[in-house]
Amino acid sequence: MKGENKMKKFLTLSILMIAVAVLLAGCTNPFNKNDNSTNNNTAANNVSHEPTLLDGYTTYSGKSYSINYKSDWTAQDNPTVSYPTDTFLSPSGLSQVSVTLESLPIVYTLDQYTNASLQNLQSNYTVSDVSKDKVTVNGYDAYRISYDMTANGNTATIMQTVLVNNKTGYVITYAGSDADGETVYHNMEDSIVMK
Repeated sequence: MKGENKMKKFLTLSILMIAVAVLLAGCTNPFNKNDNSTNNNTAANNVSHEPTLLDGYTTYSGKSYSINYKSDWTAQDNPTVSYPTDTFLSPSGLSQVSVTLESLPIVYTLDQYTNASLQNLQSNYTVSDVSKDKVTVNGYDAYRISYDMTANGNTATIMQTVLVNNKTGYVITYAGSDADGETVYHNMEDSIVMK
């Protein structure tokens, strides 16, 4: 019974996580009047984006990107959601990483896309402890967003990495409770190659 409740809790959070990834990716107005960003470069320049394949990892080629994931995790694409989303599930089913892509009508800066995504998230969900840090993943400029979200009485910490390349927004989302889940997420984000 205890394991069954833990699985129900995680499944609820997994469904919510995909919804949030889609919502975060689904920016309708990326131009924030308070955004004074002048950085129009969406990906780092002059950097080789060919990651080292870690032991125990394999490469997944998705629509306009590739990423390395742990070999004992299950990769699946979700064609029924509004935005292309590929999901990687741990063997226990208690951790998952998803990669969501959004085709953008114009070229957005990383700052514009991330700020609009956060506004969208905070307008549609009750979240707390939100943090946003500029990071570099596999040579690309990115933002890592972390927040706590409560759904159906369960609270989970969600981590997302936001990237933009030309007219595509990429959101890598992690939620889970496996001991190595967060490490797998960081290894995955550090291996993404946007095409």
